[in-house]
Amino acid sequence: MYPAPAFGKRATTDNDDVTNGATRSPENVASCSSANSVHKQQQHVIQPVAGTLPDSAKSLSNAARGLLMRLLERDPRVRIRNLRQLQQSALFMKFNFEHVKMKKVSPRAILERHFPNSATESPVNNQRTSNQKMFAAFDQPTLI
Repeated sequence: MYPAPAFGKRATTDNDDVTNGATRSPENVASCSSANSVHKQQQHVIQPVAGTLPDSAKSLSNAARGLLMRLLERDPRVRIRNLRQLQQSALFMKFNFEHVKMKKVSPRAILERHFPNSATESPVNNQRTSNQKMFAAFDQPTLI
């Protein structure tokens, strides 16, 4: 089981950001409420929730998510601080660090074992093809 992430109290609330120093006239209240809703939308999109991983992490294994949570832990007493703790994490339990130290394992062998299709393809060619597809109409004249 992984330790629970530490949650801290926020220094300010969303309402403090909008209402501090503002008068409470009807015009300001309307502008503040619209600014507040825009601010909340932007904050929701930009800032992650403390103690959680982004939605893209759902595709990772439980061991990988647990390692990320321990690396990103706010409390330094719980956060992974040294190589020994990293080696003992669930993600690296089957990995032999002694072979790495003795250079018995090559990086290419690890790459080919975990990503068999990508090791044979050239990453530069894949990137060019991907960019060409994404920006196919970029240099085309604009029709008005």
